[in-house]
Amino acid sequence: MYIILYMDISNSIRKLRESKHLTQQEVADKLQIERSNYARFEARGKKLTIEQLENIAEALGVSIFEILMGKPQSAGHSDREIELEKENELLRKQVKDLEEQNKGHLNSLNIISQMFEGVKGYAEKNKDSLETMLSNDSVSSEAITSLSMGILGAMPNEVFNEKLKEDLKKRADEQMRELKRKK
Repeated sequence: MYIILYMDISNSIRKLRESKHLTQQEVADKLQIERSNYARFEARGKKLTIEQLENIAEALGVSIFEILMGKPQSAGHSDREIELEKENELLRKQVKDLEEQNKGHLNSLNIISQMFEGVKGYAEKNKDSLETMLSNDSVSSEAITSLSMGILGAMPNEVFNEKLKEDLKKRADEQMRELKRKK
């Protein structure tokens, strides 16, 4: 997730760079990018991500506030400026936290989707035997275990790696043996 600033700050970036007596090449070197890419940052100051803006500010040795306001901060910051800077820092942290949460949620959704596709694929391949099993009044524990093992085998390795599949199969076999002993 990127937050893009829609505020023309290209002149501000250029003026701050020039006030520091830095060339575009020197700033690009600090950012570890090509000079032409940095020149685009200065040219398209309207469409910078927060991360890009933070990196440019760091390379210029200024605060984001200075870039946004187009002037160096005075040594004596006003209480409001300090408060705004703290709020900005908090918001940046919250954005990063939300991005991390989104990554976790997307990963979970991908796993669920893969599991669903695995079950769906197994059901399509074994449609006849599943219909027969479901049409019976009672289903044996062996049939249920066989079904579980088939579904487990159909899962992609990204969902259950081979070792986990083997462990689950062993546990299912042990439970089946236990059920048979109890009969």
